Amino acid sequence: PMLLRSLGLEEASTFTSLGRSQSAMLISMFSLFLEGVRSSAIWTAKIKILSSNWRLLSYGSILMTITHLCSAASPWVCEIMARSWVGASFVSRNQKELADAAVVCLVPFCIAQAAL
Repeated sequence: PMLLRSLGLEEASTFTSLGRSQSAMLISMFSLFLEGVRSSAIWTAKIKILSSNWRLLSYGSILMTITHLCSAASPWVCEIMARSWVGASFVSRNQKELADAAVVCLVPFCIAQAAL
């Protein structure tokens, strides 16, 4: 689903569509549908494996809270990283500045993911 979502974002960010693309919206909606199906399947498997609904509920609630807090903080963390390391910002129309900001935010996490 994330590859489909990135395809939709790429489609919406082209110069010809100027952020308005019907196909990008359809691709994004389909990827969100697939994400919901995947999430439901994962939670069903966890219930079967743990065979304890209360333990799953408590651990799952904590995990989802931490995940959503990290997702909510991500834009601010990325903006702070971009401004402090290279002086770039995501609030810009300059493509070079946007590319620098994206590289500064993505490369450390990609390296950490590859190392782990």
